[in-house]
Amino acid sequence: GGLASFFQGLGALLDLTTVDLNFSGCSKIGDAGVKSLGQGLGALPNLTTIALSLDDCRQVGNACLASLAQGLGALLNLTSINLSFWDCDGIGDIGVTSLVQGLGALPNLTGISLEFKNCGEIGDGGVTSLGEGLGAWLNLTTIDLNFWDCDLIGDRGVTSFSNGLGALLNLTAITLNLHGCKIGNAGLASLAQGLGALRSLTAVNLHLSKCDKIGNIGLISLVQGLGALLNLTRISLCLRKKYSAEGRKEVIALIKKLETSFGVGHPNALLDDSRSEDSEASSQRECESPERECEPGESSGAALVEPPGNGVEFSATMVEPPLARALRWLTWICFWPPWSWFRPQSEDSLHQREASLRQREASLRQREASLRQREASLGQREAALDQREASLGRSH
Repeated sequence: GGLASFFQGLGALLDLTTVDLNFSGCSKIGDAGVKSLGQGLGALPNLTTIALSLDDCRQVGNACLASLAQGLGALLNLTSINLSFWDCDGIGDIGVTSLVQGLGALPNLTGISLEFKNCGEIGDGGVTSLGEGLGAWLNLTTIDLNFWDCDLIGDRGVTSFSNGLGALLNLTAITLNLHGCKIGNAGLASLAQGLGALRSLTAVNLHLSKCDKIGNIGLISLVQGLGALLNLTRISLCLRKKYSAEGRKEVIALIKKLETSFGVGHPNALLDDSRSEDSEASSQRECESPERECEPGESSGAALVEPPGNGVEFSATMVEPPLARALRWLTWICFWPPWSWFRPQSEDSLHQREASLRQREASLRQREASLRQREASLGQREAALDQREASLGRSH
């Protein structure tokens, strides 16, 4: 009763433009509370940004999403929306469809984030509805969708969603988490085709960990699709799967091919798979967490490419079979014994460092010259203002 009164009281705050509500773990919130919340939010005509978390609210189901969508659909000024429903296992395809239909009345949306982690009742039907609804959000620039462990989602749903991506011509960044979904090569090929049509994309973040049906054919399709996106500055892929030795070579070749498609003349990709099996479980939690990307330099095994001249950054994650890792380390130690690790830097290396320092020095000189020009320009403007002030003083 108290919570319903609070939600209804939101309607009196007519000047609100931003709302951020977190009810994570409030297990007693159900249909009546969410309906009151939707009504309260719907009475705020100036609202432009909303973030709402109902994580682990186990009573939240399809009816709640329908009520919430009805309220949110009245907020025509909304430009950004972030809804999180982690572990709300009562939400299924019907709820997602209702939510998409309600939000479809918001043509001014530029950013949308929908989190459905561990909503195991969501399947191809919900993702298909989402794909069909994308055409209503033509102004979207960023989209973030999380279907972590929604294992009823397969190739059919991902294909339908991918077909709808073509309507988002202004999209610049997409994050899609399909960890544990039943997507295979066909679904990934469709996704690659849909992404490849979005020429304005600058950032792609895909979590495909534990998608065991994806093989080298699907990865090749993905690389070919992403290779058409010339404006990309960041690509992050989470591909945690135990590839065979032959498969690993294929993936490394794909990374190099992806770099070549962006005009990088040398292989910059480094697969950091030197970690031990003991750290695999913890690193898997880190890398596959939908809250964060695979960051460089961590024990998660993230592969990083130093951004080349065009600013492209690529990160990926793989898991190497233990026997292959042991053989690789043995070979490495035989060819490069420990006493060779501490050799002084070669003359060529020193020359390269000297050239790099010279480039930095030249860059700093250019910046210094630019600042001087700006200072001179400001001085001229100040003198002009002084003259104008003197002229006004004489006229009076």
